[in-house]
Amino acid sequence: MSDERSRISREMHDIIAHSLASIVTLAEGGRLASREKPELATELFGKISDTGRGALGDVKLLLRNVDATQDDAPARGVANIRDLVEAVRVGDAPESGITYREYGTPVELPAGMQLALYRVAQEAVTNMLKHAPGCCGEIELRWGDREVLLRAVNSCTDGADAPSSDRRGIAGMRERVELFDGVLRVTTSDASFEVLASIPIPAIASKGQA
Repeated sequence: MSDERSRISREMHDIIAHSLASIVTLAEGGRLASREKPELATELFGKISDTGRGALGDVKLLLRNVDATQDDAPARGVANIRDLVEAVRVGDAPESGITYREYGTPVELPAGMQLALYRVAQEAVTNMLKHAPGCCGEIELRWGDREVLLRAVNSCTDGADAPSSDRRGIAGMRERVELFDGVLRVTTSDASFEVLASIPIPAIASKGQA
């Protein structure tokens, strides 16, 4: 029961924190664009609507599956990470500074492992929006022969507090990665904040199908 409560709490945190951070960022961009770039404002408000509906759907699905295993959690995976990043990129708005790149040959991973990688990317994007709005950020997914690496790095905003490794979001990332015998490393400096998640690829995974 304790593990189940922790799983639900982790999912709710990731869904709600990311959605609210995205909505606030996009709403601010829409407010600034409404006078000079109404077409961009319309796009931003459309993104807000999509983000809200997506979060509501995820929460409803999670609540319907409170007795399910992690593999039965909301069906997000590595294929959704690009869309996750694109959801906060709108035209030439300052909030469009996050980029996504993927390297190597994808493999088909178990659903729970895919969800873990997606949630790590989601939390990283949330941190960028909250702690370094308008700064450049990168999300990279690298497929190796024995492991998959997810790297998230962003430049820091002067005067902003970088997320610390003992906060709920970072702790949740670490729990997800360690569940699959992976390792999460967090590196901070005056100029940047980096999260690197490494998860071993199961021997049964098949190439080119992720």
